[in-house]
Amino acid sequence: MELPAPASLARRFDEVGELPAVARLRIASLSASARAAESRAESLSQIQLGVSLQADQPGGFVAFGVIGFQPRLAATDARETSVQLAEAARLEGEHAQALRDSRRFAADVLNELSQARAREERLRARVRPAAQLLVELEERAFAEREGNILAVLDARRRLLEAERMLVAGEAARVWSEVEAWLLLAAIQNGAGAQRAGTR
Repeated sequence: MELPAPASLARRFDEVGELPAVARLRIASLSASARAAESRAESLSQIQLGVSLQADQPGGFVAFGVIGFQPRLAATDARETSVQLAEAARLEGEHAQALRDSRRFAADVLNELSQARAREERLRARVRPAAQLLVELEERAFAEREGNILAVLDARRRLLEAERMLVAGEAARVWSEVEAWLLLAAIQNGAGAQRAGTR
């Protein structure tokens, strides 16, 4: 199964905020901010308004208006509010750090994938054919008694080294693709769980 094109893969990796760990920190941060705002609102002065209508004699009515004001002279729960504000700020910072780390990891995965593909292509298109050509030329020179066996053996050793490098390059490319697939799956699972949670 092929990975999406590099541009499409980069767009999908931009959604690293959907990763479960990042989304969990975002939700915890929002929740802590809401608790802190609620606590702060409870410690503020309150104004209460009220209206009352009463039917009086036939065809008449009486209206009463009530305005109440409850000042808070001293914040009784300032410590609790400040602790909640600090917790909200801490969680917001953790969320921002997790998002940065996830974006950096996604960029690293894309970079490694790109480099592994380029390295494998270079080995396949240039290095191995050059080593094969060297072996053919040295064997031909040896057959025509213009070269020696050491040059042939050295050319074969270089071809084996090129083959080894190509196998290592293929392995690096495959591993980079596996990492990209795993990151894509984690992003999709996180987005799917989030959509299921909002229903």
